[in-house]
Amino acid sequence: MTPTLRTAIFCALAVTGATAAYADTTLALYNTGCSNTFNNACNAMSHGTADPHYGGQTAYVWSSGWPTLGPWIGSNNTSTWIRPDTNGPEATDTPRHTFTWTQQFVLNGDAKSLDLAGRWAADNNASVYLNGHLISSLPTNYEFGYTQWTSFQVNNASYLLNGVNTLTFAVYNMGGQEWNPAGLRVEFTKASATVPEPSEIVTSAGLLLGLGVAALRRHRR
Repeated sequence: MTPTLRTAIFCALAVTGATAAYADTTLALYNTGCSNTFNNACNAMSHGTADPHYGGQTAYVWSSGWPTLGPWIGSNNTSTWIRPDTNGPEATDTPRHTFTWTQQFVLNGDAKSLDLAGRWAADNNASVYLNGHLISSLPTNYEFGYTQWTSFQVNNASYLLNGVNTLTFAVYNMGGQEWNPAGLRVEFTKASATVPEPSEIVTSAGLLLGLGVAALRRHRR
């Protein structure tokens, strides 16, 4: 490679780095029991229907009747509870069991920053993971995670993946003699990441290719 060609490619790479730009993107995440994303007013799903945004374990919306009238935190216009079955108010979901719900979102590019925050409640308690990284939890033997909110916040962009990302809510239901339901409630307050703008990636790649081709043509003359 001649000095002229080497210099041209170096200049192209320098220009590419200089023109790369990033933009904030809102993550497409859903509060439990809502058919639209968290950054819009909750369009509450009907009681007893399946929430398609929480996978792994079937998530049935539970917005009325016991235990949402107590002891669970009452539903509001931001989210509702989900649970693993649709039995009556005296339901006893499998005791001493961990129910796992997941929610996925997609990122295009390697994220430069992350701002994810919210709160959750669970019967009896839970641990929350982002792509396998623990971001919030209560002790396994803590019983009253359904009477109060537990907050979470994560700003570590290295937890994110280029492509499909997964939030996992592992809900631990303690054993009981009767009336022992399991449930989860999630509300996001912030969910955004900074990723490369697609137009900038294309423009930079085209610029690099064009400069390289021009340099090669000059080199062959």
